[in-house]
Amino acid sequence: MASFTRAAAHEVGGRNTNIENIGTLHAHGYRALGRSLKIAENCLPSWNEDYPIYALTGGKQSDVDETNEGGKVETLGDELFNYMQMQRALMIPRDHWRMQGRAFADKWDRWKNKHGIIDYTDMIEIPYREIDAPPGNPSIGFFDEAQDETPLSMALIRKWGKALDYILMAGDDDQCIYEWAGARPGVMLEGEPAKKVVLQQSFRVPRAVHALAQKVILTVKKREPKIYQPRDCDGEVRLLHGVNFNTPEMIIRDMEQYKGKRIMILASCSYMLQSIIKALRAEGIPFHNPYRTKNGAWNPLRSGTVDRLLAFAGQVPHKYGMDDTDFEPVLDTEEFLKWYEILKAQGNIPSRMKAINIAKLQEAAFIGVSEIPELFDPRSGVHDYFGFADMINPAIEWFGQNVTEAKAKALKYPSSIVLKHGIEPLREKPKVVIGTIHSVKGGEADVVYVAPDLSYAGYIEASQSIAGHDAMARLKYVAYTRARESLILLDSASNCIM
Repeated sequence: MASFTRAAAHEVGGRNTNIENIGTLHAHGYRALGRSLKIAENCLPSWNEDYPIYALTGGKQSDVDETNEGGKVETLGDELFNYMQMQRALMIPRDHWRMQGRAFADKWDRWKNKHGIIDYTDMIEIPYREIDAPPGNPSIGFFDEAQDETPLSMALIRKWGKALDYILMAGDDDQCIYEWAGARPGVMLEGEPAKKVVLQQSFRVPRAVHALAQKVILTVKKREPKIYQPRDCDGEVRLLHGVNFNTPEMIIRDMEQYKGKRIMILASCSYMLQSIIKALRAEGIPFHNPYRTKNGAWNPLRSGTVDRLLAFAGQVPHKYGMDDTDFEPVLDTEEFLKWYEILKAQGNIPSRMKAINIAKLQEAAFIGVSEIPELFDPRSGVHDYFGFADMINPAIEWFGQNVTEAKAKALKYPSSIVLKHGIEPLREKPKVVIGTIHSVKGGEADVVYVAPDLSYAGYIEASQSIAGHDAMARLKYVAYTRARESLILLDSASNCIM
């Protein structure tokens, strides 16, 4: 099963299926090449050193799961790199390219060959040229989100399809939102399939959301007509007058009525989410983006940091002494070390004893509570196993003040969650997903908040041509149809709206 984005692959992989190989087409292509080659986009400092005049910032890559949606052009190198990748995705012969684009591509190829590396487009291009069947020799191929495939990736699908007993392409041209990366709405509609089926029942979109989404998509001039029914649920669509991405506190206040629901907060550009992220952090509300895990701003609850805090919080209730039992309480040393090893030694641990203590603890499975004071400086204030008894908040505050400087910053946000809402929210997957509309393509949530704003460049594009209008209508349609129950439309913060 090959999906265009990790978001959709993530959704399918989380369900009870018997599909053995699930991933993006890029991932399958990389697997077909042996998974041993380094990726050029991860080696840009080397390129920039060799070709400083064509320096790349990494603002846009061919693998759409790592992009700054729409592409961020900061240098001449960025502009030519984006141009080169677009021409390759559209399968335009190099002798038809602009001269400067050809010159850049020649240098890029020489640099890749010199270092024995490939770029993201190579993950599709090389298998298309050299590999006749998909890895693992499957007999059935399921290609999801086919409307977002480029001419190059669709060519690989059709080539590999010849080696399969059965091939199914699923997609919806109304949801094609990656034209800036080379996708074309009609690419999946080319040719005559042996069988064509229009799925007539949505299992996600409720009636109210369906009605609005249909109203939007019917404004698209060039599309494949189709009819589908909403799921049997009324749902709701609301407009929050006077509430936009510049008033995040009001968004958070509105979210309170959906406690326990999975919520998405979406915008067309990542910069529109910055104030909302800041407000969520200030309120101690856990959030993430499971479809863009490499984006640190959208995923501040790194598992290592959270594990250390949970280990500390889980051991705080233990008290020094026998606790009126015949046996001394003991702690798991592996859990103990998760937080002990990031404490700053000065003022907490006897001079030069931290490394020695850690080495001893690593040799034992458990540590008795009575042994704990020996691991701390008597002047540290850590007595009777912190003296906090069962009070978690004073302990969390002490911990945040006494870890190493490098860890203190990362612990600030998860600690604020515990101080405001208790420890349980950290043990669960965050209920709030935040990201651009592109980033959650293929995902869904019970409640979806959508900012209608566009960047100025996007607004100009949408205003000046039918193709631009259609692209923005499809983007809006995708945003709306993420909602399983409630769609909340924010007010605009500018005059540039979808």
